[in-house]
Amino acid sequence: MDKGLQQTDLSCGAFHALANHALVVDRKARVCAANRKAEQLLRGTVNHANEPDAWNLPDVFAVSREAATREILLAASGSDLVLPLRKAGPNGPQDVRFRVSAIRTGSRAPEHFVLLSQGQDVVRAPFDLLNAELEKADIEARRERAHRRSLQRANNVLNASNAELKSFAYAVSHDLKSPIQTVSMLLSEMAQCQEGGSSDDLADLIRMGQETLQRMSVLIGDVLRYTQLIGSDMSMSRCDLNIILEEVISDSRAEIKETGATVRHGRLPVVFGDAVMLRILFQNLIGNAIKYRHPERAPEILVQPGRKGAQGHVGIEVRDNGIGIAPEYRDRIFDLFSRLHRHDEIQGSGLGLTMCRRIVNRLDGEIEVLENSSGGSVFLVSLKVFKDD
Repeated sequence: MDKGLQQTDLSCGAFHALANHALVVDRKARVCAANRKAEQLLRGTVNHANEPDAWNLPDVFAVSREAATREILLAASGSDLVLPLRKAGPNGPQDVRFRVSAIRTGSRAPEHFVLLSQGQDVVRAPFDLLNAELEKADIEARRERAHRRSLQRANNVLNASNAELKSFAYAVSHDLKSPIQTVSMLLSEMAQCQEGGSSDDLADLIRMGQETLQRMSVLIGDVLRYTQLIGSDMSMSRCDLNIILEEVISDSRAEIKETGATVRHGRLPVVFGDAVMLRILFQNLIGNAIKYRHPERAPEILVQPGRKGAQGHVGIEVRDNGIGIAPEYRDRIFDLFSRLHRHDEIQGSGLGLTMCRRIVNRLDGEIEVLENSSGGSVFLVSLKVFKDD
């Protein structure tokens, strides 16, 4: 039986108190419920002792299942339904004339029908009341299913966030432990150097200590930015990527000038997202392209529409001519604190692309990296397209 009908109190007093024979049947001519009067009339006609919700119309009426189904559908459009009893009593009726009404569940074709016998005591009010109760129960059932789906989605997000936080806490403790040990070691060597070392040795130790502390500062700053992305609220709205990218380029002007970089973009789409998150996304992608530039050429970065994503999404690609990423590392680079180069080669915390993936996932999009055929990398981002209502 349909869950909405299961949740309806078909054994309530109003249903059983109807003066008419009342049945609820489905599209396959199966009886889902019968009031007391209908049960009294029909129980003597069935060949088994099952409850009414185990009956089929052909069990109690002299009609095939196919004919019963066809006649119910026809009667639901306005005509009456006459069903001959399979075993009519000597003093009882030979057949029963029913008024049929479909139980509506939104825009879908009706799956269940109410059959109410016609006679001198037929009134429309009880029939309408019963149908309204059934429809109400179906609406409540659908609302409950939607609520459960919403709770399941929220639970999945919570579990994913907990797993991410656990991994994050482990990675942070590991990455902070190393520079702290380095600083401790340098302070010990500085103490020994003061006792009998040269001033040049002391200066080198101080410089190394300052570089280590600077790396720690960068790491802590990135950690703070990343934690702000975990569980933070988003303000979803219409976002013109052309405006957002121009702001990012303006903010990065000093770095672009210092490295001789060129940043160009084609006509970009309007997406549905969070403007702050999108700025962080493109700041990291462009900053990454500049940071991992090729030593023998100035950085050239092109942001343009890319291949179409999933339904309702648009693609954007960020191309650079940098050092590129080997195929075996293209999945790993999005992991927490994943670095492919030593600190003395290229500075960074290994959180930039992790933040990019986190942002894109929260915006219900996708991100991946491919090889640029002319050298460098291509980051492909899929974001929800904005649709005017």
